[in-house]
Amino acid sequence: MTVDEKYMPKIVLASIDLLGTKSFFNLLGPQSKDSTYLAMESLTSFVRNAYENRAFGGIGLGSDFLQLHDVTLHFGDSVYLIPNESLSLDQQATRLIASCARLIALGFVLGPVGQQQKYLARAGISIGDLLERKIQVDTGTDDNRTQTTQQTIRIGSATVKSHLLENDQNWFGGAVSNDVPIADQESNLLRYDVPLKPKAKSDGSSKAINWLSPLKADTDLMASLSDIAAPKDCVDDSVIQKYQNAREFIRHIIRMKPPVGAAIS
Repeated sequence: MTVDEKYMPKIVLASIDLLGTKSFFNLLGPQSKDSTYLAMESLTSFVRNAYENRAFGGIGLGSDFLQLHDVTLHFGDSVYLIPNESLSLDQQATRLIASCARLIALGFVLGPVGQQQKYLARAGISIGDLLERKIQVDTGTDDNRTQTTQQTIRIGSATVKSHLLENDQNWFGGAVSNDVPIADQESNLLRYDVPLKPKAKSDGSSKAINWLSPLKADTDLMASLSDIAAPKDCVDDSVIQKYQNAREFIRHIIRMKPPVGAAIS
């Protein structure tokens, strides 16, 4: 076994959770694939559909999305977006914030509003260190030749902090930790009291991702989103609360002046 390591003392990282995937898996019935693999398949399908989607005047996720991030899987169905380390920290943050805003927005657009779907998302962006370890593992021999496969492990405070921030939020939406360097003209953030779960483990010091910014030109869609609610057959109070908190955020954005998309002050 051979090992190649790379340590990044500071990197901005996003953790994304596709909410409702467990319910989606239950609908599929017994599967030969485990839920972790299905979660990855679900995100991959979502990203592909979002990338190809012609919503927002053809913006979609942007032509550079798939080239800017590595998509890796940790902690069950939470997926991390890891930016190109050659970018400055504020550039990393800008790319991640824009990507998360579009992912969250497209999750609402690509499925029927007000119905249970697997694309409702929550995102947390934080900064920390990251250790990347690539391991060549011997998998046996074939025709007297050793067969190997490469596995990549990524772990560090960046993964932990972004995961905690994502998991602590009590809505469909996203937040960025206050210690993340932000460009002066960042238009996809705003100061908002991000709703947290009662037993949140993060300190809650964050700004909200303005995931409605990509939708600002579609006033009819914005108006329809202001009335989102949990499915009528939903009896899970925690899910109902997430819908309520997302609805309050949407209505706050609609009431905002200056218009959605203005730079954070």
